[in-house]
Amino acid sequence: MWALLKRRLNQYETATKGMNELYERVTEVWYDQMKPEECQKVLESMPRRIKAVIRAKGYWTKY
Repeated sequence: MWALLKRRLNQYETATKGMNELYERVTEVWYDQMKPEECQKVLESMPRRIKAVIRAKGYWTKY
């Protein structure tokens, strides 16, 4: 979810001018641009991601 949010925030042409503007952008992206299908896809991938973390014994994974 964080990667999706970050990708959307990086699409803005200008940097934020402070915490208030960042909060406004995050809120806008989260509530207006995130699609339920995207959230569902991330949720469905969680078992695979958890297995990868367990196999790596808590070390780095591609997730």
